[in-house]
Amino acid sequence: MAKLDLEDYTPAMKELHQILTGTLRYSNQRKKTHLPSFTDNYLKEGLRRSWAAERIGHLLVKYESEWYADEALSKWNEIDELFEEEKQQQKELIEAELDKNGITEPYHRDFAMKKLDEALEHVKSNWQLEKEQRIKPSLWWKEVAQAQAQNPTANTDANTPKLSNLSADGKAWFIHPVAMIDYFQEEKIDIIVFYIYLDGRIQKYIPPFIKDENQNKYRYVIVDGQDNRYKVCDLEYIKIKEKVSEGITPNKPKNHFKPGPNDSASDVNDGDTKYRIIYANGKIAEWGKHDKYYKKEKVVDKNSWRVFGVTGNEVELIRMPDSLNKQYGDLKIEYSFHNTKRRYANPSLFAAMLGSLAVYKKAVISTGSAFQWGSCFPSTLHINGMAIDFEYKSKNNQGGYYSHSSQQYKDDLAFLKAMLLFFVKVRVGKDDHFKEFRQLSGVIDGGELHDSHFHADFSLTKIEEIKE
Repeated sequence: MAKLDLEDYTPAMKELHQILTGTLRYSNQRKKTHLPSFTDNYLKEGLRRSWAAERIGHLLVKYESEWYADEALSKWNEIDELFEEEKQQQKELIEAELDKNGITEPYHRDFAMKKLDEALEHVKSNWQLEKEQRIKPSLWWKEVAQAQAQNPTANTDANTPKLSNLSADGKAWFIHPVAMIDYFQEEKIDIIVFYIYLDGRIQKYIPPFIKDENQNKYRYVIVDGQDNRYKVCDLEYIKIKEKVSEGITPNKPKNHFKPGPNDSASDVNDGDTKYRIIYANGKIAEWGKHDKYYKKEKVVDKNSWRVFGVTGNEVELIRMPDSLNKQYGDLKIEYSFHNTKRRYANPSLFAAMLGSLAVYKKAVISTGSAFQWGSCFPSTLHINGMAIDFEYKSKNNQGGYYSHSSQQYKDDLAFLKAMLLFFVKVRVGKDDHFKEFRQLSGVIDGGELHDSHFHADFSLTKIEEIKE
C-alpha cells in the first residue's frame, strides 16, 4: 500500500488528521509528536465519537469530482500501478509463511506463486471492466461543463441569482448535506461533559462555548458498547480551599480545641463526627469517634480530634445526589447512602463511581466520600473527595461474612472488578474473607478498618481531557 508523507498533505488532509489525533485515545502521543500517524481502526473509532464525526462532517473540501476525468482516465489508471506493489507484498508474506512451515520444495512454492498470479490477473481483469463499463460511462462532468461554457446562463431577473457553471477542471466544493443541516438544527453542547465508557475510560469534553447558566455545572453521560449515550444528570460544583491533613489527636475531650472570636463551632450529627470547628482561614477541626482509638481500653475519653489545614490551591466538589435509580437498556445505575453525611466528592471521582455502577448493574450502598469543606472525619483518605466507600454485601448482620459460594460474595467480587476499571486502587479488609480479593491487581490490604467496607481511591490521571 502506498504511503503519503505528512509534508504532502493538503490543508484539508491536515485538518482531518488534526481532528482525529486530537480526539482519539492516543492523544498522549500527540504531546510528543506534531502529527502522529493513525490507522484505519483509529479513523473508524474517530467516526464513532460524535464530536469527531460532527467536526469531520462540517469540513468543506474542494477536490476533483469522481464524475470528472480526462479521456485517458489518467487518475484511475494510477491505481493499476498498485496491483504490482500489492503482488510483491503478498509474495513476501506467502514466502515467509512457506518458510515458517518448512515448505521448501520448488513445485510447492511455484504452485503458491502461480495461484497468486492467477488471483492478481483476475482482479486486474475485473478492474479494467470496472473502468470501461462503469466509470467511463459515468463521467458526465466535463461534458456538462463544456455545454455550459457554450451557452452561459442568462438571467435578467434581478431577484433571481444566476446559476454558477461547473468548473472546467472538475474541481468543486463538497459538503456533507446531513451534517450541515445538523449544524444549524442540532442543539449544541454548551456544558462540560464527562463521557464515561464501560471499558474504564473517562473523557472530560470541554466545548468551545459554555452557556452562562452552565458555567459551574458538569454533565455525566454513560456511553455503552454501541456508542449509545445516556445522560445521567447535571450537577453543580463548588470550589473550596484544598485541604491537607494536620494529624489526629486521639482520646481528647470536646474542649481540647477552642474556636476563636472569628471562628464558628457547632455540635453536629454527621455519622461519627459530633463536633466541628470552622476556622476563619478555612481550616477545619472535627471531633468524634474513631474506631482505631475508640476500641482501646483504659482511656479517659474515647473521642478524637482530626485537623485539616488549607493550602493556597482550590479544588472542586459536587454534592452527589442522595440516591440514583436509572435504567438504560440493560445498564442499571443504582445507589443510596447509609449512615453518612459525607455526600461531597471530586467531580471526576463521581464519574468513576457512575462507570463502576453501570458495569456492575446492581444496587450498592455508599458510606460516603467527604464533607462540603473537603474534610472527612474520621478518615484522611477521603480528603478533598478523592475516595469513596461502599458497604460489602457479603458482610452479614451478625458481624460475620457469607461464604465464598454465596451470591453476596459473588456480587462483591463483581463490583470490585467493576471499580478496578475506573479507580486506581481499592482497599479491602484484613480478614481472611478478603484473601481472594487481595490477589487482584489494584487491590490492597486496608487493614481491619476496612473489614466493613470497600474503599476506592481515585486519581485525576484517569481523566482524558478533550478541548474543542
